[in-house]
Amino acid sequence: MILDTGIAVFCHTENASKAGNLPGYERVEFHRAWYGERTVGFSRFFTAKQSNVKVDRLIRILRPPHDVVFEAEDVCELPDGFTYRVVQCQYLRDEDAGEDVADISLERIGRKHERT
Repeated sequence: MILDTGIAVFCHTENASKAGNLPGYERVEFHRAWYGERTVGFSRFFTAKQSNVKVDRLIRILRPPHDVVFEAEDVCELPDGFTYRVVQCQYLRDEDAGEDVADISLERIGRKHERT
């Protein structure tokens, strides 16, 4: 297991608007992790397509602590400059490395983000 592709930044999307104003959302970072690229297989790709979801990327990270929970509205920023929506998170064990890992399916959303 090689996790040297870059650092994935995971953010919750929270409503930041005041009462009576139009909705405004902000991203609040909740987890950072080194990741490795995985291949999006046919089974995963077509299963997602049946649910009208497109899986653009599949990444693997070390399993985060139990207090880190991925939700459907969460987003992930990768070094490629794009923002992705977390579609699915699968927890499993990498027997070769002897580590607990998480495979995260991502759908690309929006345009390139600006790194600050």
